[in-house]
Amino acid sequence: MLTAEKMAKWCDGIWKNGMPTSIKGFCIDTRLIGDDEVFIALSGDVRDGHDYLKTAFDGGAAGAIIAEDKFDSEIYSLPCLLVKDPAKALSEIATNYRKAVKPKIIAITGSVGKSTVKELIAQMLATTFKTAKTKGNWNNIIGLPLSILAMKSDTEVAVFELGMNHPGELDPLCGIVEPECCVVTNVGPVHLEYFDSVKSIADEKSVVLKRMSGNGVAVLDADGEYFDVLRGSATGEVRTISFTNEADYYCVERRMGEGTAVICEKISGDEIILPMPLPGDFNVSNVLLAVGVARWMVVSWDDIICSLKNFKAMPLRWNKVMVNNVLFVNDAYNANPVSMRAAIETFYYEQKSKSKWLVLGGMLELGESGFEEHLALGSFIASMEWEGVVVVGELGCVIADGAETHGMPHTSIYRCDNNNIAAAIVKKNIVKDSAVLLKGSREFKLEEVVDIITKDKK
Repeated sequence: MLTAEKMAKWCDGIWKNGMPTSIKGFCIDTRLIGDDEVFIALSGDVRDGHDYLKTAFDGGAAGAIIAEDKFDSEIYSLPCLLVKDPAKALSEIATNYRKAVKPKIIAITGSVGKSTVKELIAQMLATTFKTAKTKGNWNNIIGLPLSILAMKSDTEVAVFELGMNHPGELDPLCGIVEPECCVVTNVGPVHLEYFDSVKSIADEKSVVLKRMSGNGVAVLDADGEYFDVLRGSATGEVRTISFTNEADYYCVERRMGEGTAVICEKISGDEIILPMPLPGDFNVSNVLLAVGVARWMVVSWDDIICSLKNFKAMPLRWNKVMVNNVLFVNDAYNANPVSMRAAIETFYYEQKSKSKWLVLGGMLELGESGFEEHLALGSFIASMEWEGVVVVGELGCVIADGAETHGMPHTSIYRCDNNNIAAAIVKKNIVKDSAVLLKGSREFKLEEVVDIITKDKK
C-alpha cells in the first residue's frame, strides 16, 4: 500500500537515483536506522539531517527524503526523494497513508494523563480490533506522522496522542489525523510560559473537538473545571464521565483495598467491577475515559476487564521497583502542578508504609507563575507527614522553601544540586520497608536516583 511511487505523488516530490524497491519504515535518527527504512533529513536549530545522509545510507537506509536545494548528484548516488520541505513532506505522506488505510481514528489530548489514557484505550481496543497507537510519546508535528506511518496496512482503529505547548499547534495535527472520536483528559496550569491563562489552554484543547467529524463522539470529564468550554466546542455527540451519577459513565464506589472500582454505564444500567491497574482517583477518571471510548466501539465488558488486568503502563509512569527492601515508585516522566499534587496525594494516602519519602524535581514551562506554583506545592506537601523530602535543583529548593515556611521541619528536608547527591542521601537515610516517590519534569531525570542506588547495590 505504501510504495515509493505513492510517496512521490503524495508529497509532490521527485525521486533521483532510482526508487527503493522495499520500504519497511521511516526514521529521523541515523543512530536508529534500520535496513530498508527511509531516512527523513529534517533541519533543526542545532542539527541538519542532510549532514547525516551518508551515515543513514551506510546504516542500511533504502532511500532518503531531502530538500531539493540540498541535493548534489556528485555526492548522493542512492535513492533520494527531492521535496521543498522534508518536514512538510512527512506530514503529507502520513496524511495520505492514513487515508489509504482508513482506520477509525481516536485522538487524545489534555494537560495530564494523555499517554496513560492512550495506552488504556489502545489496549482495550486491541482485544477486539487490529489496533495501532502513538509510539511512545510521539505526539507532535514530527512524531505523529511517524506514528501513522508505523501503522500496518490492515489497521482497523488507531489511537493517537496529540500534544502541544504553544498556541496553534493542535490544528495542524488534527488535519493530519481527522479524528472521529476525541478525548480531552483535563485542562490545567501547564505550559503557562506560552499561554496567558488556563482558559487559553482550554480554548486550544477545544480545537480538537471542533475538528472532529460531525458524526463523531467526544468523551469528556464532566467534573473538570472547563467542561462547559469543551462541551460547547464539540461538533458531534458528547459522552461524559464523572464521580457523580449525572454522567454516562460514573464511579459508583472505589474499593481501594481491593484495587477495584464499581462503574455504572447509564444507558444500559450495567454496574461492573473493574480492576484499577493504577492508583488514585485521577486514574479512575482515566479508566472511565477509556471505557467511554471502548464501549462506543462496542468492546465487551469481559474484554475491557481482561485488558485492565493485563495493562502495561509506559516507562516512568508509576513504575514500582524494590531495592534493598525499599519501594521506589518512579513517576518521573514529567510534572506540572496538576500531576504533582495528584501523584503526591495518591502516594501519601494509598501507600501503606509508615516511612514515606519524596524525591522531587522542579516543574518547567510555567512562566511567570512558576515561582508561586513551586511555593504552593511546598505548602501542599507540608500539610502531610513525611519522613523526608529530597529536592533537586533550584526549582526543587523553592518547593523546599514552601514546605519549610508552612511548618515542615528543616531537618526533614534535603536540598541537592544533582541526582548523585540525592541518591547518596536516599541511600544513607532511608530505612528498610520505606517507600519513595520520584516526581519531576523530564529535564531532571529523577529515575537516575534509582539507577544509581541499584548499581551501588550490585
